[in-house]
Amino acid sequence: MKRKNFLFLIVLIFILGMTSGCLNINFATPKANSGIFKSVNRAESWQQKVGLLVLSTAKKDPKIITDLDAVDVSAMVLDPQDSNTLYLGTKGSGLFVSYDNAETWQKYSKLPSGRVNAIAVHPKLKNVIYVAIGNRIFKSLDCCRTWENVYLEAAGGVQINALSIDPEAGTRIYAGLSDGRLIRSEDDGLSWQTFVDLKGGVKQILVNPNNPQIIYATTSGQGIMRTEDKGIKWVSLDESLKDFKNGRDVNKIIFDPRRADGIITASNYGLLRSEDGGKTWVDYKLLPKQGQASILSFAINPQNPNNIYYITSNTLQKSVDDGKTWVTKPLPSGQIPVELLVDPNNPNILYLGEIQKPKK
Repeated sequence: MKRKNFLFLIVLIFILGMTSGCLNINFATPKANSGIFKSVNRAESWQQKVGLLVLSTAKKDPKIITDLDAVDVSAMVLDPQDSNTLYLGTKGSGLFVSYDNAETWQKYSKLPSGRVNAIAVHPKLKNVIYVAIGNRIFKSLDCCRTWENVYLEAAGGVQINALSIDPEAGTRIYAGLSDGRLIRSEDDGLSWQTFVDLKGGVKQILVNPNNPQIIYATTSGQGIMRTEDKGIKWVSLDESLKDFKNGRDVNKIIFDPRRADGIITASNYGLLRSEDGGKTWVDYKLLPKQGQASILSFAINPQNPNNIYYITSNTLQKSVDDGKTWVTKPLPSGQIPVELLVDPNNPNILYLGEIQKPKK
């Protein structure tokens, strides 16, 4: 990994020298507006990371983004094979990538500049990436140098909201639509078929890495849906969540790394954990109390799942004892946090994505 970063630096220096100052890394003075922030000490402090590699001539064009200070984050994904690589989707500025832990960024100019709704990086093939922008799915086979539009949704007003790749059969791709349909490709995105209509906008799709037959989908109309047979039969988890007010209004769901089919959800109720695939639930004791603040995102240290972080609209909470006690940590700006990630290889590093508050 160090060799890779060293070679990248050598190539970058070579390019900078050859272009005689035509290529700049624009390290904007942090304004703490929004965009992307990084912590190297487990959320004790944060630094804004907005340096964008751009042509110096581009800085004269007001239509071209020259730093990430004011972008609104819509999706944030770490490469499962290389956590130095971080993909950043935005609401209207396109897709960006960092190969050095968010220290510098590049924009993929060959994609449309619409809202990036979802990003899926192949779990085994580093060069294969899928991106959902509006009503289309794009695929790259060469580390994002070129892109192919592999799916176009014809129904008016329908968006592609979620993407997921089967960790066992990497040719199988799942996508969730805003009208409730789940579509699937068995051939690397060459063809697609609708295999279920969940009757509510799909927000997230999770394929169990321990058993890819098990899939979860969160929806805006049906709450959490679960299948144990790759999507033939689906069941709702509403009944098991009935004692947790607003517990079905899930903002994010992740797998519990300690259990074969354990899941943890962040919802308008709070944080809930199930050790048995959603049959029963246990709630975390939070600050503020459950039901009093909507949790926008959360993350767990995969090397030590007792370390948990969650964010609301104005605070970050941290626990080192599996949620028994919490410590409040300051957020880096006055904007709205929407995504939180922990580096699985170096859990001291956290990434926070934000959007700007609406102007009054």
